[in-house]
Amino acid sequence: SLEEIQRWPLREYLASGGHPMWFRSHVRSLMNQHLRRLNHTTLGKMRLPIPGGRHYVMPAAVGRRAGLQGLDVPRGHVQIDDRRATAWVNDDDWLALPDSPKGEGIAAILGGADNDDALWLFPFTDQAETSPDAAAGERKVLAWRSPNQVGEYVLLKPTADSHPLPWVMAAGEALTYPDADSRQLPPRIDSTDPAYLGLVDADSAGDLGEGLDYNVVVMEAAIERAIANQGALGMYCNSLMLNKALYGCLPALPPAPLEDIIDSAVKTGADLSQVVAWNYANSREILTGGTPIPALLHQRLSIDRTDRENRPPRPRTSGFGSNPEHWLDRLERGIQAHIQHIQDERERLAALARPPEAVLQIAEDHPDWVRLGAGLNQAYAAALKSGQTGRFATVLDWARWVAEDYLAHFRPEQRGNILLGALASVYGREREGSDKVAWLAGGSSGDGRRGPGTASDTILALRELAMLNELV
Repeated sequence: SLEEIQRWPLREYLASGGHPMWFRSHVRSLMNQHLRRLNHTTLGKMRLPIPGGRHYVMPAAVGRRAGLQGLDVPRGHVQIDDRRATAWVNDDDWLALPDSPKGEGIAAILGGADNDDALWLFPFTDQAETSPDAAAGERKVLAWRSPNQVGEYVLLKPTADSHPLPWVMAAGEALTYPDADSRQLPPRIDSTDPAYLGLVDADSAGDLGEGLDYNVVVMEAAIERAIANQGALGMYCNSLMLNKALYGCLPALPPAPLEDIIDSAVKTGADLSQVVAWNYANSREILTGGTPIPALLHQRLSIDRTDRENRPPRPRTSGFGSNPEHWLDRLERGIQAHIQHIQDERERLAALARPPEAVLQIAEDHPDWVRLGAGLNQAYAAALKSGQTGRFATVLDWARWVAEDYLAHFRPEQRGNILLGALASVYGREREGSDKVAWLAGGSSGDGRRGPGTASDTILALRELAMLNELV
């Protein structure tokens, strides 16, 4: 909708016919979007984009009951319904898969999925010959929940009507079903028998709040239990990641199924103190054994820093000195090299950005606009440099207010001219400057939306110069 387009200044600018290479702010904004997709500021979390999507999973019977006509998913298949963000699966498969040694279905294998769970879906072309009837090159969909325990996944075939979840490449072409090899997956969990220690006692929940009316006293008890269990789930997920990365499998003696720990942390309130102790012991065992650990995973270790006398050895870093390199080290190095390349390209392209002659001509035709625009640039830059926040949460909010206050001293019909002057002031000089003040989005309102900022006035002014088109 028009409202959605105008909610983001860069989107409105591009939709109006603006070129991304006219202004440095737009070059940097577009390149920074890619960096944000890589979560480059929190690379240690390794939340990297891959082809696929995230959809809720439900048996097809639910869709038919809701009125969807012709929804028929064969056994062993999945229908990715992108319109409804749902992965429809076969009703019988939901309860029991034909190839499950334990007679478990999708719901049980995915950790007790109960129709309110979203799955990560990875469509791929399988390079493995998984059976005499299944030649290499068959399309598959790998589905799993997050967080998940090793082996909590299902492999299904997409139906003919299944959405392919295309991955748009840099040149605009869409990639669907990239090659992958299902032989690289660990054994599915229903084909294994983990030796759980049973460290989660369901009775320790004590029927917390069950059958009681809501009141402050009951809530205080629930809050106290939540505080006592705080961190246990995250610690165990970190331990699962460590063991999978280092040894390729579950720990030899896991404390309990992941689903039990999740339920205790967010639902039942069962005591997880023994799980916390197990995590400390597991990390100690890893460190004492001297296994080299990728630097990315050091923060996943559970170390009781309050117990100074019994701290485990410091971690040995894989790929450092004579320690063998881990595949995560190569992945991190490749990602960092890609990030550096994008950052270098961002600055190279930003240096080449230049608006049309109509903006540059303002310096000669309207020197008073340029003088006032230069003052706006200086006021905004000084606010950023000061590091002050005033009554605002961040220095960026403070600098936005300073810019808006500067413009508020002029009549509304003058403000667009001053913003054009600010642009001419920047691009009319030989040295590089920032045009950011002309492209500010408005501050956030109570409902989460942003009001009109300087970018809205700049776009209107560029339309007056016939540089941008009207949106219809």
